[in-house]
Amino acid sequence: MLKLAMQFYDYLIDYVPNLDHLSLIHILTFTLLTITLVTFYLLNKPRTVYLIDFACFKPPSSLRVPYATAVEHGQILLASEPKSIAFLVKIFERAGLGEETCLPQTLHYLPPNPCMMDSRDESQLVIFSAMDSLIQQTGINPKDIDILIVNCSLFAPTPSLSAMVVNRYKMRSNVRSFNLSGMGCSAGLISLDFAKHLLQVHPESNAVVISTEILTPNSYRGKERSMLLPNFLFRVGGAAILLTNKRSQRKYAKYSLEHVVRTHKGHEDKSYRCVTQEEDKEGHVGIALNIDLMAIAANSLKSNISTIGPLVLPITEQLLFVSNFLGKTLFKLDIKPYIPDFKKAFDHFCIHAGGRAVIDELQKHLKLSSEHVEASRMTLHRFGNTSSSSLWYELGYIEAKGRMKKGDRVWQIGFGSGFKCNSAVWKCNRDIEAVKNGAWADCIHRIQRVIGEMAAVWGITNVHSLRLYAKVRLPIGRETREGRDKLTKCQMPTVYSRYSRSVRLTMLHSRFSYTHSSSDQHAPLTPQSSLVTTLELRTLGIVLIYVFSTLDLRPLCLVFYNLFTDDGGRIIMDGIMYLAHIIARK
Repeated sequence: MLKLAMQFYDYLIDYVPNLDHLSLIHILTFTLLTITLVTFYLLNKPRTVYLIDFACFKPPSSLRVPYATAVEHGQILLASEPKSIAFLVKIFERAGLGEETCLPQTLHYLPPNPCMMDSRDESQLVIFSAMDSLIQQTGINPKDIDILIVNCSLFAPTPSLSAMVVNRYKMRSNVRSFNLSGMGCSAGLISLDFAKHLLQVHPESNAVVISTEILTPNSYRGKERSMLLPNFLFRVGGAAILLTNKRSQRKYAKYSLEHVVRTHKGHEDKSYRCVTQEEDKEGHVGIALNIDLMAIAANSLKSNISTIGPLVLPITEQLLFVSNFLGKTLFKLDIKPYIPDFKKAFDHFCIHAGGRAVIDELQKHLKLSSEHVEASRMTLHRFGNTSSSSLWYELGYIEAKGRMKKGDRVWQIGFGSGFKCNSAVWKCNRDIEAVKNGAWADCIHRIQRVIGEMAAVWGITNVHSLRLYAKVRLPIGRETREGRDKLTKCQMPTVYSRYSRSVRLTMLHSRFSYTHSSSDQHAPLTPQSSLVTTLELRTLGIVLIYVFSTLDLRPLCLVFYNLFTDDGGRIIMDGIMYLAHIIARK
């Protein structure tokens, strides 16, 4: 250090005029001060957090809960509550869940009787599967993991879930492990923020975040409608994410974490009580959802936007927002509040798949297109509401579609009890290719965005469960021989439910969601040939919609259904029949 200072001193004396009066002490002091300031800056500079990769749990097909199964179980368990059954059917039709969402094995039994061992079995299935996939994708050795964070809101056993992971993968004895609970569906981003802060103080470290929700011990078995709703929406799922602050891993990382913004409305009593775990009048424990939940979520989002906006929005949008704010407050102008155009700041949006209403509300509030919320709708349709891990299924969907390019920015938005609204902003470091063995690998090529768009137009998202009636609509719990005869004469696939004593025509979900090239619903797909067939029939479908909407020709629609043997034709005819049914009723 002294030699370097001497050389610097000689250089200044020889080449810089008017410095002859400076002594070696002055130059040495200046050099040491400069080095100290640079060192202090480098030590306190925020370390960039990189996302190496993530893996989502893919449930086995044996855990699948089709619409017919869910309704049948509900009718058996709520046999003495016809109003609750009607509510159940209505929720299923509008929830946005598809035929491939899954529940843990114990909840398939009648009646379900979960125990601690069943809950641990589900925990091990979800968490270990996600971790195994993450290790396979990244090649990381479990002993190289320095920080482990597991979040699960409603299941907190002893030993903890984080201890279970440490034991399974034989991690180091000095691993920093944490277990978060009770934070709801936004816990995934809270864990991410926690990992970010830990990585700021622990250099050259790897962190793994595991987000899941264990459903086995938390199924509500009562009759309160506000507490029955989570049973219909939540499905099994989980995700494991590998983070690091090692600059040497930058070239391998998929994303860089730019911002995490957390908003907590717990100081407001109304927000604090909008999602609570409580007992009903009969002593059954469940999650109660307040009727004001959507309004509270919108208010929380506004607070979160006011914080994250200045960090990500271009200067033009910020000026428009400030001018609008000043006009309303200072000049008392009667103008609408200006909502910034976040499409200018982000390329992709991952909105918590909490339900159709949540996605619709945020799409309307942020003025997003159908493509921007496609990942959220398709995640809800394919996997259901997987709580804190849903954001990672959505990010996986965008990757599987091949849309993630270098430089793209992603906005993850999560909501949770408390009430909390959290945001994370990621920047893509490289073009990302679809993972061949991920959660979306076997279905991404057959999922069509048109499902979400049709659902938004029709007011429902459970397209597979459209209840179409030929001449009469039989209310639940009632049935007439005349009505059955009129329905069966149409020669449509019919499901007779001996529990609800109603006749319903249930469309095969695959005819709406997927495009097959053969009559086998599980056969390999040929999207090109089926797409051509669908496009050729689109014009015919528009004409028939107009004709059938003006005439009461629904039985004729049902007869024509069997004339279209190609699945592309059936897609169009299914839509025609439903639209004709709705318009004729009006």
